[in-house]
Amino acid sequence: MFFMLTSPFGMPLMTFAVKGDPLKDISELERVKFVMIGGLVVKFDKTGT
Repeated sequence: MFFMLTSPFGMPLMTFAVKGDPLKDISELERVKFVMIGGLVVKFDKTGT
């Protein structure tokens, strides 16, 4: 599941992905698989876990 955080002006700040649904299980946010900040990938976890 991908999420995008934006500034008050609508500019994208950060995109991140988790395997599950953090709205149902908040602990998914402890296992973030992908993070992009300002167009630069800062984390990319290729493992299937």
